[in-house]
Amino acid sequence: MKGNMHMDYLHGTDCQILQHPDMFHSNSDTELLGCFMHVRRKDRVLDIGTNNGALLLYAAKHHPCYMHGIDLFEEVIQTARANAELNRVEMHFTVSRLQEFQSDPFDLIVCNPPYFHTQNEQLKNENRYLRAARHQEYLCLDDLFSNVRRLLKDNGRFDMVYRPTDLFRVFTCARQYGFFCNRMRVAYAAENRQAKTVLLEFQKKKSGETRIEAPAFLNDRSSYGWEDSL
Repeated sequence: MKGNMHMDYLHGTDCQILQHPDMFHSNSDTELLGCFMHVRRKDRVLDIGTNNGALLLYAAKHHPCYMHGIDLFEEVIQTARANAELNRVEMHFTVSRLQEFQSDPFDLIVCNPPYFHTQNEQLKNENRYLRAARHQEYLCLDDLFSNVRRLLKDNGRFDMVYRPTDLFRVFTCARQYGFFCNRMRVAYAAENRQAKTVLLEFQKKKSGETRIEAPAFLNDRSSYGWEDSL
C-alpha cells in the first residue's frame, strides 16, 4: 500500500506524512485544528476519524501520555499507523465506528467531522473513503456529541472544526448534550473576506464565558499562530 502513497511535510512540525491518493488528505482545516488544540503532557487524546493520523502527529509535539485514533476502514488505519512508525511516535489505533468504540475516558477528544448532510445520493462522492470523510452518512452531529459525552472526562475538552454556516446547529446540538463552547476561533479566506472555518472547544458545562481568539487568514499562514502553539 505504501507504494501508492506520496510524502508530504506536516506544516508547523518536522513530521513527514504519507497520504494515499484515494483517501482524504490533510488540509487547512487539519492544520488549523492542529494549531488550535491545547495538549498537555498528562492528556489521554482521542482522534475521531483519524484518517492519516495528522491530528495525532500535531498532538504528539506536546508529548501527551496516550494517543488513540479510530476510523471506519482498515486501509485508512494502515496509513495512520505507517505515519506513526515513520515519525517514531507511539499511537494506538482501532477500526471502529464511534458509536461502537469502548475505552477509558479521555482528557482531550479532537475531530474534523463530516460536514455535509445531503440525502441526494448523486451529490455524494462515490469513493467510500471520501464519502465517509465528507458526508454524515456514518456520523451525524447528534451521534458525535452523544458519544463524545460518553468518552470524555468530566473536566475534559472536545475540539472540533466546522463550517461557519452551520454554527447555530452545532451550538444547539452541543447544548442538548450538556456542552458549552468555552473557546472559539474563526478562519477567513483573507482579510475583509467571509469566514470559511470555525474552530470550537467544548466542555461539559451549562454556561460560562466564550473566549474568541484572534482570527486566522487562510492566505497567510503566519496568522495561524504556530509560534505560540508548538
